Amino acid sequence: MAFPKEVVRKLVLAAVSAGVTYGLVGQALWLWNHRLSGQRLSTAQEIEAYHADGYSYGLYRYHPRRQVTLRPDHRGLRHGMRGLWMRTDSRGLAFDEALPEDGPAVLVLGDSVAFGSWVPYGDSFPGVLQREFPALRVFSGATESYSLRQIVDLYGEVRGDWSQLIYVWVANDFYEWRFRETPFASDPRGARPQPINLFDFRDLWWRLTDAFAGGPDGLTGDDAMAWNRHRYADHFRLIEALNADGNLTVVLTYVRPQLDAARYEPQRRLAAGLERLGVPVIETLEFYEQYRLDSGDPFVTETDHVHFHAEASGAWSKAVADSLRQAGVLPP
Repeated sequence: MAFPKEVVRKLVLAAVSAGVTYGLVGQALWLWNHRLSGQRLSTAQEIEAYHADGYSYGLYRYHPRRQVTLRPDHRGLRHGMRGLWMRTDSRGLAFDEALPEDGPAVLVLGDSVAFGSWVPYGDSFPGVLQREFPALRVFSGATESYSLRQIVDLYGEVRGDWSQLIYVWVANDFYEWRFRETPFASDPRGARPQPINLFDFRDLWWRLTDAFAGGPDGLTGDDAMAWNRHRYADHFRLIEALNADGNLTVVLTYVRPQLDAARYEPQRRLAAGLERLGVPVIETLEFYEQYRLDSGDPFVTETDHVHFHAEASGAWSKAVADSLRQAGVLPP
């Protein structure tokens, strides 16, 4: 028996009203959670002024798609800290000044962990890799705060005759950061998710399911929200783009809340997907656990969830280099 048209009409109106109400409430909650601060893309002039006036002493510059990128053909201070120099080539890729003139070229990609925030370049992963494999030409395209989408965009610009591509994966790479803070905030390289777009139904669906599914124990806030299963398909498509030449290796890293909770589901699910794609994975959990037992903690401060201090960075990088050697990814 068919429902009366009036009943159907009321049901449809109720469903539409519920959807619109949910979207509006969701947007209001987002604004509240982000201190009611409207996010917008910083302008080229704001980014140039901010980075030229002290934060990075000109190390970064504006990029029309990625917001910021390392300045090409530049020798500057890392974070403006005395003695922490870094050089870039014409592509904006960092390299050690002892780089050999020829030999196989390796490209390191990632965000602040691969970049080596707050440590000398020689103690960063690319710097240690160059020292461990002096016959190679190691270049770094790692840029602080980059998401996987920004990393793929950069790779599209520098794709070439790389013998090996090494992507240092961090938990928050999974989330698609789109809006960045303005220079009036603490750091315009930092990023926050965009407000709900009621006309982006895929994003709305992800947020709906995120709200109920949550993330695994050991991740909090936006990192936890990012681990909704619906995001994996896009994430793997982006990784496949990095592996277009079949020379990609992914290095897995961990964050403090995961280590505290001993919950590693994101890395396990990621590793399983990469295995299906045929992408080699370098697992570093054993290093984190052992270093923590030996020295107390691998991080810079009690509140830092990701970054190493110089000693731990050098040790972690050496461990990864040894794993790459043992796996046959890089020459012995």
